[in-house]
Amino acid sequence: MQPEQWSALLAALRSAVASGGAEAQTLDRNADFVRGDQVVPGFLVQSAITVFLHGNCTLSPLAHRTAFAVPLGWVRRVDGRIEPFVHVNCTPIGKVLGPQAMWMNKERRTQAMAEAMARVILHEWIHIATQNAGHAERGIAKAEFGVADLMGGIRPVYMPHTGQ
Repeated sequence: MQPEQWSALLAALRSAVASGGAEAQTLDRNADFVRGDQVVPGFLVQSAITVFLHGNCTLSPLAHRTAFAVPLGWVRRVDGRIEPFVHVNCTPIGKVLGPQAMWMNKERRTQAMAEAMARVILHEWIHIATQNAGHAERGIAKAEFGVADLMGGIRPVYMPHTGQ
């Protein structure tokens, strides 16, 4: 990811934790988010969650939405314990949001993708924090996310039609 994508993702994570609602109460609101390539030898933490980004994390405009039967994110359970590793599947997130990006400028696309990735990370982080693989009926802890869930408060910027 480009530097501006990382900045947007880290800002979106901070915002998602702060506004995550009742479901996010189990999360550490003072968590520090650090890019893996910026961790220095000897860096100590009490507990860590590692996030792996898979696929293409750049949102591109698409004419048609593609339905995917793959998870947008996941965690693994080993010996009954949910491990502190979050996996985010960026490619299907981008395919779901692609049509919404048709009228977004580059900055807004970066922000929209970061917000969507942050919501997926927050969802998986809740599984880790609660050690519960269950899902809620609605909100950040529900089992499946659609466009509205991924977009949150982000709205496309519409370009005026010039008639040409």
